[in-house]
Amino acid sequence: MNSQCSATKVAISVVNESLLKSRRQALHRRAAEALHDTNAEPEAIAHHFTEAGLDDLAIEWWGKAGDQRWATGSWKAERRKA
Repeated sequence: MNSQCSATKVAISVVNESLLKSRRQALHRRAAEALHDTNAEPEAIAHHFTEAGLDDLAIEWWGKAGDQRWATGSWKAERRKA
């Protein structure tokens, strides 16, 4: 891991710890909605709905992410890495 990546992770951790849970969840919801509007990867959208505590939407998008990985065969590459 390079130092820039480490610094980014530390910065994200500090920000997360300084925000109230309700504020952090609201930001994740906004991020998910913005990603949805830009046709981002379903996995990214699912992650933000999960962090926002919106379980029904998170489950829906995790399902879409799985369907996409299955359809594209990208799961095979991940399996070979393991």
